[in-house]
Amino acid sequence: SGVFFTLANLKTLNLGLNFINSTGKLAFRSLKNLQTLILNNNVFRKIDNVMFSFLPELIHLEIINSQIETIDEHAFQNSNKLFHINLLNNNLDNVNPNWILSLNWKNIDYINFCGVESFYDKKSCFGNDSSSI
Repeated sequence: SGVFFTLANLKTLNLGLNFINSTGKLAFRSLKNLQTLILNNNVFRKIDNVMFSFLPELIHLEIINSQIETIDEHAFQNSNKLFHINLLNNNLDNVNPNWILSLNWKNIDYINFCGVESFYDKKSCFGNDSSSI
């Protein structure tokens, strides 16, 4: 089931610039082979514990300029293969950082919080300094 139930073998899904404000709890359920998910420039405000839980092969996630304000504490706990996360320019300044603990850090190669002052100095994102942690 789910919105993409006929696309079970899909490897890359780009839903950028679609003005999505909610994905529904089971929207990605049938995308068991999805490796890359791009959700840039949308308007949803929350990543909950279920959103990515049905994506066991997800390795690359981009959610840039999407106005995210809330990330549930266990949002990424089932994303064991995830190694690239880009959350550039979201509204994460007041988010509880415990969601970071749900990441499988042995696989993480790149994570970008640029534009989130509560994690580190915002100015370093625009100079020669690395924008990844």
